[in-house]
Amino acid sequence: MDASSDTPETPMPDALAPILAALAGDHTVAAWDVENPDAPTLSVFEVSSAPPRQLAYLPVPVAERKALKSALADKGFVNGSYCRGTDFVWRHTDEVFELWSSEGLALAADANEVRLADGAVLPRQQVSALVPSLGAGGVARKLHLRAGSASHLIVAEYDPAVGAGIDPAPREWDDVRWMSALGYKLARWLSVPIEA
Repeated sequence: MDASSDTPETPMPDALAPILAALAGDHTVAAWDVENPDAPTLSVFEVSSAPPRQLAYLPVPVAERKALKSALADKGFVNGSYCRGTDFVWRHTDEVFELWSSEGLALAADANEVRLADGAVLPRQQVSALVPSLGAGGVARKLHLRAGSASHLIVAEYDPAVGAGIDPAPREWDDVRWMSALGYKLARWLSVPIEA
């Protein structure tokens, strides 16, 4: 630590070594699972190919999560998020928001524009709302951005079990959880409301 620094660097726990080794690769994201806040897990994903590929995984005691997040930030890594059971991985700073899905980079936003996987480029000041939808019977969960009078798909998840006539109820809360976690973060970052 630099003697002139007022803030000591957070110690790096030995358990984090596999995470740091995975983060040494290109196109990697450190992400915390949003599914179960009472049993946090930290993973590293390689995001240059679709879907995001999990390179490392570390269960973290709740009491240690804050210290590990600080340790990663001290090393210059952005703490992202993911939801187990989906292919969605996202991270943001004050300057950018990035989201990956099974199709690759689904959204990249900065102070000026929002770029979507379908090639749409939306001026950020025209984005007016985030719109989640849960299809009839839970078949599809989708997030859209509203810009002007148009609605633009960001990501969608389809449940083939529902189409096969299997009751979606056991997964319904998990489906809403990723939508809630991602939707809240993205809407807050864009400073737009979430429309029901």
